[in-house]
Amino acid sequence: MTNVVIAGEYLVGFTGDEAMLCSMLMNLGRRLPGARFVVLSRIMFQPLHGETDSDIIARRTKQMEKAGELLKPFLPARTSIAMTTSHWSAISEADVVVVGGGNLLTDINDYPPHAPLTYYSTVTDVANACGVPVVGAGLGIGPLSRRWGYRMVGQFARRCDHLFLRDTESISYLERCGMTMAVPCPDLAMGLPHPDKQDDKDMLAVSPRWYDGAKEWIPELTEAIARIAEMTELTPLGVPHSRYGVIAQEDDANVCATVTPEGSPVITDSRIENPLTLLNVYAGVRAALTVRLHGAVLSTKARTPFLALEYLSKVKGFCEQAQAPSVPITSSADVIVDAFMTMWHDRQALTQTLDARASEMEAALDDVWDTIAELATSRRNLWANCYRKSTQPPEKAA
Repeated sequence: MTNVVIAGEYLVGFTGDEAMLCSMLMNLGRRLPGARFVVLSRIMFQPLHGETDSDIIARRTKQMEKAGELLKPFLPARTSIAMTTSHWSAISEADVVVVGGGNLLTDINDYPPHAPLTYYSTVTDVANACGVPVVGAGLGIGPLSRRWGYRMVGQFARRCDHLFLRDTESISYLERCGMTMAVPCPDLAMGLPHPDKQDDKDMLAVSPRWYDGAKEWIPELTEAIARIAEMTELTPLGVPHSRYGVIAQEDDANVCATVTPEGSPVITDSRIENPLTLLNVYAGVRAALTVRLHGAVLSTKARTPFLALEYLSKVKGFCEQAQAPSVPITSSADVIVDAFMTMWHDRQALTQTLDARASEMEAALDDVWDTIAELATSRRNLWANCYRKSTQPPEKAA
C-alpha cells in the first residue's frame, strides 16, 4: 500500500484550502489505487487560548470526525484517509510527502511570525532524513519581510525534489532566495471535477474577505455592489468561504451582509463547507465579484465571468493566468463599477477565454499529479525489492 502524506493549513473551515486538498485526494487517488493518505494540518491541532487539556481533546475529536465526513466522498475506491497528530512518525512511514497548496511560506501572517516557515522546513528536514521524497505543490511564497524568512524559504526549496509555484510573484521571491528550480503551475483547486450543469440565475455572486484597511475599502465596495446590481438587474448573493473569524466582524457571512444591499441573500448553510457544492454555486450565477482568491479560481473552473479585487499579489497572479480582469481592492467605487461593467459587456468573450485557459490549467495540473504519483510508486517499488531480497534464502557457496 502506498502511503502519501499531505501537509498544509487544512481542515479548519476555509473552503479554498479544502478545495485544494480535495483536488489532491481525487487526482492522486486515481493514479495510486489503494493508496493511504495521511493529512497533516499545521493549525488544526494548535491549542486555542484558554483551552484545557479536555477542551483540546474534545475539539480535536470533533474536528477529525467532521474532516473525515467531508473528505471521504472525494476518495476514489479502495483508497483511505487518516488525520494524525503524530506528524513526524507519519512522515517516516511515507512514500512521498506533498506540501501544499496555498500561501504557506510567509513570515507575516502568523504569531509567532516564524511558525509556518519553521513547521514546513521541519517537515522537509524530517522527510530528507528518512529518505522520503518531497514535492511542493501549488505553493505560494510571500509576503516575506525578514532576512531569516528568505533564508528559511531557500532552505525549504533546497530540500524539495520538485517545487511547483502558483504565481510569478512567488517565483520572484524564490529567485531572491537564490533558487531557480521552481516550475509554474495553476492553483490546485483547478483539479476539481467540472460542476453540475444548471441554468444560470440572475444573480451576482459576491465573495468578500476581511483584510487590512477594511474600514476604508468596504464602503467603496458596498456602494459599487449597489450600483452594479441596479445597472445589471442582478441580485447580489453573498457567498462566504469560511465560518472562521477572529472577531465577529471578520466572519465571512457578516462581511457579505455588510457589503450587499439590505435584504440580499447570504449563503449560511453547509454549501459553503463543501468545495463541490460551493463550485456549483459559482456555476449557477451570471457573474461574480470576488475578493477571495478561490472565488476567482472556482469562477474560472465554472466558466463564470468575474471581476476580482486584488488584496494580495496571489489574486492578481491568478487573474493573469486566467486572463481575467482585476483591480486593486483599494479602488474607488467608480473604478470598480467601470471595470465590472466593461467585463459584463464583454462577458461572452471572457467566458470563451476562461474556458480555454481553464482547460490549459487542468492539463498543466496533470503533470503535477503524475510527478507525485511517479515518486511515490518508485519509492514503494524500491522498498518492495529490498524486502524481497531480504527474505530470499542466501545462495549456497559452490
